[in-house]
Amino acid sequence: MKELMTALAEFQKECPLIPREKEGYNYKYASLDKIHEIIKPIMQKSGLVISQCIESEGNGQFTIKTILYHLNTGQNIESKFTSTIISLGKMNDYQSLGSGITYMRRYTLSAILNLVTEDDKDAAGEQIKKESKKSESKGFSD
Repeated sequence: MKELMTALAEFQKECPLIPREKEGYNYKYASLDKIHEIIKPIMQKSGLVISQCIESEGNGQFTIKTILYHLNTGQNIESKFTSTIISLGKMNDYQSLGSGITYMRRYTLSAILNLVTEDDKDAAGEQIKKESKKSESKGFSD
């Protein structure tokens, strides 16, 4: 596993912030196309490849399985994300499924590679950092 982790560290060192070039539902996001455009040459240089498979779980659920391979050793790590099939607005069931799959592929790919997109704010709203008050310690000495 050491070789895979070394290659992943190389990749992460070289991978830039990924721009959020698409807009939808009142937030910006990095498209799957843009993510691949940026990461593919760096992954090739690092000897890494990604595979993403779709598995039906029945009962209206499906799983995206993302596998990160190290080409020289065959070492790999995988991550699975299971979701239910949902209907989206005016889309038919297949369009909704395709949209959900693309969404999950973006997020599982970003998670397994630890990708960062610029302006990383939660879609529900920008997080506000609360200032903490410094507590004074009483009765302690060095």
